[in-house]
Amino acid sequence: MSHDGGIGDWPHDEKLEMRAPEKPVGVGGVSTVELWIVPANAAGTWASDIPGHGERWRWRVKQKYQMLEIDLAVQGRDLLVRTRGCAARRSRSSPRASSTVAPWHHYFVGQVKGDQISGEVTVSDGNNRKVFPWNASRTSR
Repeated sequence: MSHDGGIGDWPHDEKLEMRAPEKPVGVGGVSTVELWIVPANAAGTWASDIPGHGERWRWRVKQKYQMLEIDLAVQGRDLLVRTRGCAARRSRSSPRASSTVAPWHHYFVGQVKGDQISGEVTVSDGNNRKVFPWNASRTSR
């Protein structure tokens, strides 16, 4: 957390600005408080199995501070990851994959502990929604 100062190019997770007319320094009597949450290291290649939903998933994760860049492949196909983020030790992503019948949206939430991620995946086709336990193992850094 900082008061009226940042941490270089590391973007804050939360920011609060408040009027402080009695403040003797700074711009216009405004105080800024910023919060940074130090994330777990999620960078590397991860693998997980999701029975009935693509079986073997492979995640390639690049990380800069709390921002994740994720490349994902399942059944030999690359998938688009629309939403991704990381807060403290929790990470989340939302790729879309197809089963044998219809496209499914997958929302992964997990907690990184060393070379393991555990959490849950919510799978939805727009009409049906299921939640499964989810685990992944880091195969390389």
